[in-house]
Formats: sequence, structure tokens, C-alpha cells
Amino acid sequence: MRELLSAKLNDDGVAQTFSLNYKAPNSEVAFPCQYIKICPISAHGKSYNMSIWHVALSGVSTPSFVKEVHDTFLAHKNTQTLHLILKHLRRNNFLAGHSALLAQTNAQVEHPRVTELHDALVLRGNLAKAEQLVEQMAREDNLFEHCARVSPPGCSWKRVTPNGSIPPGRGGHQLCVDPDSGLIYLFGGWDGSKNLADFWSYSIAKRRWTMLSEDTCADGGPSARSCHNMVFSSSTGNHYILGQLKEAPKPGASPQPQRGDGDFFMHFTRGSERGTWADLSSGGLESVGGPPSLSDPQMVIDEEKRVLYVFGGRVDNPAERDGQQSYSGMFSFHLDLKSPDSARPDGSLNRVNIHSRTGHGMVLYPKTHEIFVVGGRRSNSKYQPDMHSFNPSTRVSQRLPFDSAIANTVSAPRVCIDEELGEIYVLIWQNSERDRERSLYDPVNKVFYMFGGNTGEDGIPRLNDLWSMRLDRPTVDELLRKALLAVRKFRFKKMCNVAPPFEALSYLQTKLAEVVDQLDEDESADLRAMLSYLLAKSTNGKSDREGHEEGNVQTSEGERKERRELFDFLMQFVAPDQREPDTELCDIIENV
Repeated sequence: MRELLSAKLNDDGVAQTFSLNYKAPNSEVAFPCQYIKICPISAHGKSYNMSIWHVALSGVSTPSFVKEVHDTFLAHKNTQTLHLILKHLRRNNFLAGHSALLAQTNAQVEHPRVTELHDALVLRGNLAKAEQLVEQMAREDNLFEHCARVSPPGCSWKRVTPNGSIPPGRGGHQLCVDPDSGLIYLFGGWDGSKNLADFWSYSIAKRRWTMLSEDTCADGGPSARSCHNMVFSSSTGNHYILGQLKEAPKPGASPQPQRGDGDFFMHFTRGSERGTWADLSSGGLESVGGPPSLSDPQMVIDEEKRVLYVFGGRVDNPAERDGQQSYSGMFSFHLDLKSPDSARPDGSLNRVNIHSRTGHGMVLYPKTHEIFVVGGRRSNSKYQPDMHSFNPSTRVSQRLPFDSAIANTVSAPRVCIDEELGEIYVLIWQNSERDRERSLYDPVNKVFYMFGGNTGEDGIPRLNDLWSMRLDRPTVDELLRKALLAVRKFRFKKMCNVAPPFEALSYLQTKLAEVVDQLDEDESADLRAMLSYLLAKSTNGKSDREGHEEGNVQTSEGERKERRELFDFLMQFVAPDQREPDTELCDIIENV
């Protein structure tokens, strides 16, 4: 049986929707399913019995479509079976049978260059030719690009020292970026004693802050505030600002939301109205179907459909008087019509089944127009942070697999998306010394920026430092270097057995050393170990070299196995669809 889902049910009566896996491993081929087995593993507590009251399945059951999927899946299984047999024959040196089956079926298990590499390296032991083929695979055939793209990245932080004046320190502010002009915008925040209403822009190219407004309220814009949200529309060139903690708390106290009608402002950066503000909520947002007064909402914009979406945030309503905190649902705002619409009201009886929340992150993927909601919190102690996708067109949501340990540490300003790469980034601070900082992602330069925050220590003012962070993925050249290093290390050890010591030493100092990263402690230590290996071989290596030809027949199978292990190591750099399957035929044979 194939596992379709491993998940957790909440301990409440609210319906949950899960997306089941329906594709074969490492492929886009769907498989048909007639029966589903549900296996409860553990209850919520020792005093609980496991029970599932109702299960409903949603899918496609049209006979013609199911038959098409079934036939495609059977063809896929036959192809995979053939690939496994071919791999088994070649790995166990049944070369005649491998060649005959390959010729009869005309199957292509791997990229032709990979086949050449196997013949040169594993069968003939031609390491010089193998090295040439590895370079061709990386540079000419682009077989290493997939590995470079999916390899886990590292990150490098750098403090940015701007030119000129710098905004005062703050927390609970908002940042957004105009990727076309290379400008980062900063508005509002809490400086420890009062809310701020200043508006700044930062030029990434010039590394310079510019104050656009000392008091936006005096310019017809929003009042001083914190815990609001601000987004920028690339299509309209406008900023949109929603939410706030309306009353400035007393010095040393934490901001708390206050009752009142919510306001919604738009700021122009283009055309004749550039630099001016427009109040989109003069009559009150809630009165025209928009969200109520709220703090810490999240907003995203679908540039193609020109729609702004708002989800979550704390609201103030009569329910709070009974000690129950309320949260806003999902609303859409049409940028052209300048009118709001409730896409998903809060409550447990809706068919979308995404708990409203605060402190969450939200991003939109333009290619599918899906909205992703990550993490967050509610006052209900039974609520567990999760991750959902939501399609505004169909109003259907799916709960996505998400590590609960990560979900519990997610906060709103730390979730970003790269629309080009289709990657969602969740920034998590471990033992963080600051809170209420704000982060954003520049999709053009692939750089994260973080500004401000609160250390949480009495007597220390809010921060006003600016940092940049870049994800460092291995390049194709770096992967090629590691592949060549493996080949040359293998070649060097063989030279220690059959070549004069001075020849092996020369190879070590030139060819092998040039592909070693001297800044990598492990690789540098390994290079020194290679020298020790040569010295140990040189001490009693005479008999080894004299007996090499005689022992070649006896050890050929062992040497072939070593070369096969090197080949398997090199295959980790090659895209999965361009190499033989990872699975072994023997591993799927059971009860023998």
C-alpha cells in the first residue's frame, strides 16, 4: 500500500480538509485509487479514545477519465520495471543481457552522457576519460543544474551602512519593496513611547534613506500607528495601508488594540498624483462590506487580477467582552473598483475551514493565484499553527504538511515568496535578541532585508539598524569542483599503488590540490591525509606495484565495485530523470 498522507486531527468539531498524494514518486504521473485505509495512531490524551466521526472524499470518478489515468499509470509502471531490470543487469555485470534487452526495447534509462561515463569509469576504469565526461555533463549538457537548484542553501548576513540620515528606531512598523525602482518603503511603528507617522524610502542602489513625509496624517494620509500592514502594487504603483493599534499606550506598556472604525489608505507613487494620499474608507470599511477595525492583518495583491486580499488580524467586537478574542476573516478588495468583498468570513461553519488568526504570514503565488497562509496564533489553547493554501476562484482550501515545530515559531513579517523560483521562505530566529522587527524580500536581487525591532530589555531603545541576507546555493561550478575532487582523489589513490611516488606526489600538488577548497577545513584536512596515505604506501609500496599486474585478475571485481561506488557518488549531482532509478530491484522483492 502507498502512504497518501500523514497528518494530525485537531481536537475540536471543526471540519478539516487534507490534500492526498495522487502522483507516483518522482514523477507527475497520477495513479487511480479505489480504496483508502485510515490508520489512527494515537489519541490526544491517555483518557481519550480514538474516533473519527465522518470522512468525505472529493475527487474525479468519471469512468473515461479514470480509465485514462489507469492506463497511463500501467504504462509508467512497465517503464519503471524495465529501468529497474536494466539497472540490476548492469550493476551485477550481466552486460550481454543488458545490451540485448536495451536493444530490443530501445529504452532510454539515462542521459547518453551518463551511459558513456559508466562505460569509461566502471567498465574500463579510464579515469582521465571519466573526468572529461563529468565536465561535459556539467557544462554542455546542464545535468548539474537541477542539483544546484534544489540543494539546501546557506545564508550570509551583512549589516548595511546607509549614506546620510537614518530613520529613528522602532518596532511594529511596516516595510514593502518596489522591485522595479529598487526602493524599500518604511512607514510607522512604535518607538517605545509613541506611535510614529513618518514615511521613508530607501534606495537599494544608492544605499540612502529619504524622508518622504514627517507626518503622513498632516499630508492627508494615515495617522501615527503600529501593528498595521502595508503592501505595494507593481501594476498600479500604489501603497495600501490597513490596520493599527489606535491608542498610543503609556511609556513602558505594550500596545493594545482599541475600538473604532478601521481606515484604509492608498498612496500614489506615479503620475500627477504622485506623493499624495487617498482615504478609501471615508464612510467606514465595515459599512461597505470590508473588515472591521483590526490590528496585525496580512495583505497580498494578485497583480494580474488586480485584487488585494486581507486575512486575519485581531478585531474588537462584542464577543471580546465575554473574554473571547475575535479574528478577522478573508476579504478581497478590487483595485479598479475600489470596493471590498468578503471572500471568507470568520466562523467554523464555512467550507473553507481555515481558522482566522493573528501573527501569521501570507503570500500569493501568481502562477496559480493561490494564497498560502503560514503559522499564526489564536487565543484558543487547542489551536495548533498550520499551513493552508486557498484558491480565491474556487474558494477551496487545502491543509499542507508543515512541521509543527516550525509553525509555532512563525511570525507575520518572516514569510516571503520568490515568484520566479516558486519558493516560500520562512525566516526563523533561534534565541533571537529582537522582536517586532520587519523583513522583506527583494525578488530582483534575491536579497532579504531586515530593519529595526525591539530587544525586549528595559532601558534599551528600539533598533534602527538595516541588515541584508542572501541565500547561498552551490553553483554548477561548485558542484563540478566537488565531482572532479572525488574523481581525482580516486585517481590519486590508484596512482599510489601503481605509479612512482614522485609522480603521485606531483599529481597531489597540482591536479588534486587545485580542486580543493582551502577555506573548507574538512577538504584541507583530507588533502593532508592524502599525503599521509602516499607516505604509507611508499614505505612498503614496492611489492604492491610489482604484484599489481598479477593481482589485477583477482581484485578486478573489487576494483569494479569501488569504481561503481564512485559512479553512484557522481550521480547525486545529476537530475533524477537523467539517471538510472535510485531504487534497487532486490529491495522491492519481499518474503523470499
